[in-house]
Amino acid sequence: MADETNNTNNTENTEKNWQDVANEIKNEVDEHSRWKQIGYISKNGKDCEPILLSTKYDNDDWPIVVKAPTGLNNPKYDWHTHEWVEQDATSNSYRLNDVEQKIESLQKTATNTSKNNDNLQQSLSDISKSQKVQSQQLAQLLQLVAPIVAKDDGGKTNA
Repeated sequence: MADETNNTNNTENTEKNWQDVANEIKNEVDEHSRWKQIGYISKNGKDCEPILLSTKYDNDDWPIVVKAPTGLNNPKYDWHTHEWVEQDATSNSYRLNDVEQKIESLQKTATNTSKNNDNLQQSLSDISKSQKVQSQQLAQLLQLVAPIVAKDDGGKTNA
């Protein structure tokens, strides 16, 4: 594997951000050149070191990770979960704050939904009571009208 990779100068890597190093070596990758792909070494002592690979990899092969870490300032590859994780405390605190705000928003939405549900239940209860009263009134009306209808001979006596 030593023949396949081109490690940039280690002193440069410690001073530069992994993204800067990756951007610098990106121009050297080409199908027709010696370097086919950028990989990222992630192991003890090297959290995310971009390197040039002379062979194209489809899958991760310890300690080389094929997929670039995106949206992370100080990434390290977790070989157990096969995901990049953020190690930067500042970035994690921003992300945590964002998650907290989303949770608060969801809690407010849940509270509003609960209130709306309570209002809907009250409205349904009011409708049910109103229908019950109407049914009772209709039953009383039918009791009053039934004797009149029973006595009517259908208009035979009216000539």
